[in-house]
Amino acid sequence: MSAAEILKKITIKDVMGDKFDPKALVDQKGEQVDLCAIVGVANQVVVDRTNYGEFYLFEGAFEATRLEDKAVFKSPKCILPEPVGTMMGRELLAIVSPEQIKEETVGDAGATRTRKRGNVPAAQFGVILGCKPSKKGARGYEWTTKPVVQPTNVDTLADLRARVNEQLKALPAPAPAAEPVKDAEKPAEKAAEKEADKAPSGKGGGKK
Repeated sequence: MSAAEILKKITIKDVMGDKFDPKALVDQKGEQVDLCAIVGVANQVVVDRTNYGEFYLFEGAFEATRLEDKAVFKSPKCILPEPVGTMMGRELLAIVSPEQIKEETVGDAGATRTRKRGNVPAAQFGVILGCKPSKKGARGYEWTTKPVVQPTNVDTLADLRARVNEQLKALPAPAPAAEPVKDAEKPAEKAAEKEADKAPSGKGGGKK
C-alpha cells in the first residue's frame, strides 16, 4: 500500500483530480456513482463565504480514499459538499455556547472578510461521496452522500488511556509495607538489664 498523499484540504475536487468531470461520468454511467470515502475527527468548525455563498470548513484530522484506485489522502482540513456540509456544521456548532464561537478577519489589506470559528467537542464521522444524474439546475448532476458513521462526539484520549492502563496492569504488585518496629530498645540498655539480672539479690556485700 502506497503512502498517503498530504493535501492542504480534502474536497471532492482535490481527491478526484483536476481532470475529473462529474457531468461526463454520470452521462456515461447513467446512474449514481460512488467516488470516495472520507473519515475524520473534527474539533473546529469555520463558517466562511465565497462568491458562491456560505460554506463550512472542518479542521482536525481527515482521510479520504478514492474508490477507483484506493489512493489515500490525508489533511487537517475538509470541506464536504452541500447540503451535508452545512447540516453537519450547524449540528456541531449548536452544542457549544456562543462564547466559543469567535469572529476572525482573514485575507490581505485589499480584500478582507470576516468568518466565524467555533471550537467544538471532537466529533468523528464517515461518509461516502458520489454523484448522480439530476435535472435540477443546469449542470446535469448532483452530489450524493451516504453516511457510514454518524457524527459522534469522541474521547480523543481514550485509546492512549487504555494503552497506559494495560501497561499499569502488567506491572508487578507493590511489596507489602513493613510492620513498624515496636518499642525498639537500644543495645546499651539491653546489656545493662542483663548485668542487673546477674547481680545477687538482698543487702550487703561479700566476705570481709
